[in-house]
Amino acid sequence: MRPLGDELDKAVALLTALDARQRQQATLGYAVADTVLAAGSDGKTIEPEGVRASTFTPAQRQMLTALIGEWVRVADDAAAAARMKEIESTLAETYFAWSGPPTKEGGAYFRIQGPAVVIEYAPQALQTRGPDGAPEHIHTIYRDPTNDYGRKFARR
Repeated sequence: MRPLGDELDKAVALLTALDARQRQQATLGYAVADTVLAAGSDGKTIEPEGVRASTFTPAQRQMLTALIGEWVRVADDAAAAARMKEIESTLAETYFAWSGPPTKEGGAYFRIQGPAVVIEYAPQALQTRGPDGAPEHIHTIYRDPTNDYGRKFARR
């Protein structure tokens, strides 16, 4: 069993599909050990880092969309389709950033950040690892920066 294995596989595939210039832009020059915008970060914003999806080929954009869909599609089909439409409308303004080794086993962090979505994947350093060398404890977040905590729907 690989927790969030499909998500990591798709992220590594996307990183591998980037050309050398894009990969250099995507790779952060520092290590990220945990999520940056998770719980307790209400209202916090950070400058987008990484490679901008506007530089992606159609195939790379499709890979990014499929990766984002791994988080969005946990909702029912109608809600997920509506969210994906929102996210895709600003995909060109969305960034993909990577920190760590470019492998499935290396404990790398990645972030997808755009006007309509923030996703972080941060495997935690543990003394024990799964049979394939992958970490068994992962922190991840999915946020809609335009609707944190459902504020669009909250009754006032």
